[in-house]
Amino acid sequence: MDRGENIPETISRNLQEIRAYREQHRELQESHHFLYAVPWKHERDYARIKYDVLVISMHPGESCDDKKLCPAPAEESMESDFHEAFGKGREKICWVRDCREYLGFEMPVLETAFFFWSSRGTKKFKKWFGYGYGTHAHLQRWKWCKKMNLALIDAIKPKLIVAMGMTCAREKLIPIYGLHKNSSDMLIHNKNYLLIPCVLCCNKKKIPFVFIPHLKAPVSGHNKNRIKEYLSLRVSELGLT
Repeated sequence: MDRGENIPETISRNLQEIRAYREQHRELQESHHFLYAVPWKHERDYARIKYDVLVISMHPGESCDDKKLCPAPAEESMESDFHEAFGKGREKICWVRDCREYLGFEMPVLETAFFFWSSRGTKKFKKWFGYGYGTHAHLQRWKWCKKMNLALIDAIKPKLIVAMGMTCAREKLIPIYGLHKNSSDMLIHNKNYLLIPCVLCCNKKKIPFVFIPHLKAPVSGHNKNRIKEYLSLRVSELGLT
């Protein structure tokens, strides 16, 4: 797919920074691709689209098929998406289809990640990058990615942010992003958190920022429905339907 028109200047500038950052850090060059500001459906003219929902994943996955589609370095972004250029299209990849089903979202969605560079799960994370998931070195990359993500949030001004994954949320990510937890609104099952609702204060605006289990987490169908019902209520309250 050709590059869409009217991509926000902030996003284009940040994509240039991310590409340069990869070249400056050898361990990041182990990744096939990075993910930042990628729409679940690509458009010809982004000036027509309002992204009221931003989804943040922990980090993009990587499969053997990705390298078969195209060589590294590749990306999943508003400017360039290897699934569009070499695959069957973004809307047809399992992650996007399954996320829409899991979250119940039909509106335009933009996705980013807490850590932009791809890997084959947390078990191989240390082998690829040379530092463990959630360690001090990883924390420094998270903080750099935070700067890019806050600029993205300021540019698109979403009304709801959904974080896909609970790993390190309470101990690391909530403090890094300066989030305020809404303890009275949490969903809990067998003393485990099903959902952690927070608020992000950005330019004097309070944006709901909700952590939910990863798509592949061992969550029962009943509890997935509870999460979907919660998100549906938030979407309705924010007038996003």
